[in-house]
Amino acid sequence: FILCLRHDGSVFQSHEALQDYKMVEGNVAACRNERGGGRYDGLIGVVFSGSFRQVHEFQRCCHVRRLFMFFLYGQCLFQTVASVKGWTTSPVNPKSRTLRGGTTTGGDESNLYQSKLFGDDAMDENEDCHSVPAFQYVAEVVGATGRMGSFWLVHHRSRPRQTTNDKDKDVAFACPRGVSPGCFTAENSPIYVATPSAAWDQVYNETLPSRRQDLVFVGNGIPSAAFRDSTVVIPHFAVLQICRDNESTSSPLQTDSKSPPTWIYGKHAEMVAQILSDNNPQIQTRIVNSFQELRGLASLKVLWASCMWLFCHSQLPGRDKANNSNNSWAPLTVGQVHEQYQEELGRLVDEIFPALQEIGMAECDKMTGSGDNNYDWDSDEPLAVLNRQQVDDYLRNYSMSISNAIPSKDLALSEFQERNGIWLRCAAAKQHPQKFHYELLKQHISEEELFKQTATAKDSTVETTDIITAAKPRIGVELNEIGLVAWGNSMDPIRCTSEKIQSVVIVGGGMIGSCLALFLAQRRPDWTITLLDEMPEEDLGRTTKASWAWLNANNKQPKFYQSLNQLGVQAWKRQPHLRHLVSWLGSLVRFEKFPEFVNDGGYPAEGPLTSNEIKYLEPLAQWNINEKNGYSFFFPDEGCVDPSDAIKILRRAAKDLGVEIKCGHTVTNVIRDEQSGYIRTVESLERDETSTGAGLITNTRADLVVAAAGCGSKASFLGGLPLVDRPGRIEYAQLTSKNKIQSSNKLKLRRILVDPERSSHVLQRKNGDVVAGGGGNLEFGGSESTLTVPLGRAKNSHKQKYVSATSLLGLARELAPSLVDGAAFTRSCQAVRPMPQDGLPVVGYSAPGIYSVVTHSGITLGLLLTALAAAEITESISFELLDCYRPTRFAAVDER
Repeated sequence: FILCLRHDGSVFQSHEALQDYKMVEGNVAACRNERGGGRYDGLIGVVFSGSFRQVHEFQRCCHVRRLFMFFLYGQCLFQTVASVKGWTTSPVNPKSRTLRGGTTTGGDESNLYQSKLFGDDAMDENEDCHSVPAFQYVAEVVGATGRMGSFWLVHHRSRPRQTTNDKDKDVAFACPRGVSPGCFTAENSPIYVATPSAAWDQVYNETLPSRRQDLVFVGNGIPSAAFRDSTVVIPHFAVLQICRDNESTSSPLQTDSKSPPTWIYGKHAEMVAQILSDNNPQIQTRIVNSFQELRGLASLKVLWASCMWLFCHSQLPGRDKANNSNNSWAPLTVGQVHEQYQEELGRLVDEIFPALQEIGMAECDKMTGSGDNNYDWDSDEPLAVLNRQQVDDYLRNYSMSISNAIPSKDLALSEFQERNGIWLRCAAAKQHPQKFHYELLKQHISEEELFKQTATAKDSTVETTDIITAAKPRIGVELNEIGLVAWGNSMDPIRCTSEKIQSVVIVGGGMIGSCLALFLAQRRPDWTITLLDEMPEEDLGRTTKASWAWLNANNKQPKFYQSLNQLGVQAWKRQPHLRHLVSWLGSLVRFEKFPEFVNDGGYPAEGPLTSNEIKYLEPLAQWNINEKNGYSFFFPDEGCVDPSDAIKILRRAAKDLGVEIKCGHTVTNVIRDEQSGYIRTVESLERDETSTGAGLITNTRADLVVAAAGCGSKASFLGGLPLVDRPGRIEYAQLTSKNKIQSSNKLKLRRILVDPERSSHVLQRKNGDVVAGGGGNLEFGGSESTLTVPLGRAKNSHKQKYVSATSLLGLARELAPSLVDGAAFTRSCQAVRPMPQDGLPVVGYSAPGIYSVVTHSGITLGLLLTALAAAEITESISFELLDCYRPTRFAAVDER
């Protein structure tokens, strides 16, 4: 069922045929034209009933972003028109600010806060704020840390810009190395690949097969035949610097009117051309319809890159030495090369030209299917993909458009395989000598390395038209527990325990330990798995109960740690046992200084916000701000969860799979075989409630021990990790009985409030509990951005280690006074939380037979890290995603 709505809430058209998207698209277009033809002028939204796949297909075909719907067990149930009318007043122009919002799977969350900021009515009183769907990214970027990748991360748009003042940007996800691209966006969303062309083949192979047609390769390389269903961009523009979302008036892209057009082929070609034009109208683009033609054009760009650096940096007749201490040759500009050495350049091109034609000929053979995997290089049927005059014209025109440029020698040498090495391999296979090319290269590369290039082509039976060298095969593992695919290599056998694992003991029963118990049991139901926890069963772990349980990647540095936390947030959206527990409320956070990370792109953020905008987002917030006391931002892709509920579900599911959970067991030692060193048993002290003695010593059989004991992982027999203790405390309150009747929505906190300036943070869970934290230390971020606010910074604070029973709620009252005034203190929880020495997680083998998982952000990262750990243990794989978090990093520091 599809229901199209106007701004006044009236029904424009309804359809009951979900598959008839073309019919809907025509009516949507007519609705837009009612108010002047603007993209969203006529249509304010759609009430939609259907599956997730149908939703994404409808959005793609009809270009509709605002979908009003509820999600229930993976299906969408339509709302009535009356429940939407409160959101459909005519929009007004927003105040000037940086807008970094995005789209959501359902539109409720994202469009709710956007419509509020755009002046629309408040949230419907009958709407459950805990039921809003999670934020959805609209593109992915592989290689987002480089200049080219940062451009697509910051400037991707899924719709054309309507006006010069149109600031609405969709949010792309920076896909980290070691995770399959395509896991984070819906089908038909672009996946930009901004890596060196040497990595293209690996990226393609590791992308989800169903999403490979959405890959957008951007760079200088000759695409292999496998990419013919993907999009390829051969740029003739430069990205001057790492791009940031700071609304700079100058374009990040540099080009020249004389420059050749940027060639684009494939499914997303029109969208890419539009984005480039939006950011620099001088960029010329040409959409290429033939993959064979695109491959020939790409070879021109590679030829230019192969020749020009050689002439700019090589010893040539008439060259002058530079006036420097190295007495080296003064580099030439590309314009000087054409002016002074046109004849020599032509000689080099004459040598390479046959190889360039061979590449096109082999590609044509592969595309028509007339050959096998080994192209016959001795064929007498050459195919003139490009003629010689085309090559000369291109080289000169491109050089003259950037006549003062000097190509980097270091970059050319690092990309040798994808530049000059291509022509050497083709020439060796066809036995076309390239003597001049070889002599120039010998000035920069050893003869031994050059010999390897030619010998490989002569002796190998592997097809040489696949220009990208195949990487060493890696292992991909489906993490069905969290809906991701991770990649790595076989694990170092030194880290393994006995030859065959049959029993595993997990030490620690909090969030990390309970997740591991379930995930290991799911992967290896034939193993005997035992969980030992020192706390009574009702306490559900020592540290987890004192967790505020804020799911976020907010201001977490360095960038790879923020990326890990974003994956952790994604895991909560996909875990089948727990995803229903999360309240995706979004967070209002106040910073003393401008948070520079929001300009990096890849993390949805809205701000800086005015007081009125904050009130729109959270009517209960008392958040007086001005230019002198900080910056406030809203982060829509953040949520909260009750960790106790999560642990109960995890333990129950683990028990159903045969895991034995022993509470009240304090582990005292790990017993090893004296000869082999293999682990045999885990010794623990069992609390005996009926005895006056110290307890009973028990031994549990184990081939492998997983240390998920938090601060207890400092013990030498559990790996001896260098951890720093961090005391934590939260306080709970419940609405008083006289307020419960009127509390349904008027006293419901719709956002998570975080204010380091007041050393306070407060949220409300699904069961109505008001949870306050802060007081002594408020910490978030990674090793380089841990923000610690001393007690003296907070109003009404005290100087003792733990503040009084009501002080945290007292601080929370300054953020949401009407909420706290209507609630009464019920209890407080405190614990010592583990913090690795450098602030980053520790995951991996810390000793033979001891696998450790310790992190400060145990709730946000718990599902992700334990899913990876369970796969590493059961599959003997070392995931690339965890390379930065291995325990061995501390040993390296000690050695220094």
